[in-house]
Formats: sequence, structure tokens, C-alpha cells
Amino acid sequence: MTFTSPLKDTNVTEGDDVTLECETSKPGQKVEWFRDGKKIPKTDKRALPFVDGTKHKLVLKDAKLDDTAKYSAKVGDADTTAQLTVSGWFSYMSQFRTIYQFLYALSFLK
Repeated sequence: MTFTSPLKDTNVTEGDDVTLECETSKPGQKVEWFRDGKKIPKTDKRALPFVDGTKHKLVLKDAKLDDTAKYSAKVGDADTTAQLTVSGWFSYMSQFRTIYQFLYALSFLK
């Protein structure tokens, strides 16, 4: 068994839902999900695994800054890993401030 479509690095904003998706070469495989090497417990109500044939998804509801981690899907000896980065609104607001300052500076060039 192999992963025919690996997990992909993903960036989201805090509060968004995010879906991590991979695909196995055979249907009916039991994929286990990990966050920074630790198995994600079935009791985690914000991390919801879904299976549709060979497609396996982990949906994280209402992403938090501390959800930033390496996520892995494993079946037997096969695994796939990707980085999830959750950015807070503050980082986006600081980017807008920088853009505003740039546009303000350009207005003096006219």
C-alpha cells in the first residue's frame, strides 16, 4: 500500500476550517492521523477524519494558532506528512498596515 496523493503544506487563517487530504492506492485502508508525531485522539472534537474510498481527509474545525504543526497520515509502513500553518488576524492586519504605508508613500510620487 502506498499514498498515491500525499498531504500538502497548508496555510490558513485562525478561525477557518481546514481540510488535509491524501489518497491511498487501495480502498478500505485504516489511516491513522498524527499531529507532531502524536496520534490524534478520537475524542478530539475539532479534528474529524473522513474516508471516501481511497480518499482520506482530516477536517480541523475553527483552526487555532496552536494547531500549527506537522500532520501525518499513516497506514502500516507508509506515511505522508505536511506542515499546517495557522496565522492570526494580527499578522494579516500588520500586512495591511505595511501595504497602506507603501501606498501612502506612492501618493507623494505623483
